[in-house]
Amino acid sequence: MSQPEEGQPLSAVGPVSVAAPDLQRVTTRFHEAQDRICMSGELTGGHVVLWLTQRMLRRLVPVVVDWLANRDTMKDLALPSGDLYREALLGFAQQAARTQLEQLPAVAPVSAGADSPEYLVSSVQVERSAQCLRMVFSTAQSSVAQMVLYPQSLRQWLNILFDAWRRADWPLDLWPAWMHDDGAVSVNTPSVSLH
Repeated sequence: MSQPEEGQPLSAVGPVSVAAPDLQRVTTRFHEAQDRICMSGELTGGHVVLWLTQRMLRRLVPVVVDWLANRDTMKDLALPSGDLYREALLGFAQQAARTQLEQLPAVAPVSAGADSPEYLVSSVQVERSAQCLRMVFSTAQSSVAQMVLYPQSLRQWLNILFDAWRRADWPLDLWPAWMHDDGAVSVNTPSVSLH
């Protein structure tokens, strides 16, 4: 899969979409009975539940990880032997995000009501800038929610997603070593406000 240019949507993951409601907070977890990742999100006017399949996430995660790994701040570093130091710095940054997440005060998970709309996400538009990454979650019919994440909050969400991925016992082949070199550490924080 070829990488799109800066600011262009990832066509393999989803088409260009219109604006969607902002997710204020999100709880990401693995739902064993559905064998999917469930994102319960808090919107300005209510709640929404987004279901993400492993297939969808296998296309999304590399794009998100690539953005983190290739941000301008990493490119500007003068590293003695390149990849080894770069991987170590990425691992340190990821572990720092995990530690910061663990130290946040406990927040109740986002709890969507029985009347909250639920959507199986069929595409994700990813828009990248130097400062943040915007993901627009869509069904075949329309865009349903969007999430804007800055590097630290994106790292924290990736830690939560990675832990859910491991709980699902899905193959770890798409995750870079700097995400899982920390052993079996697990974030038990049920919900974190990312905005």
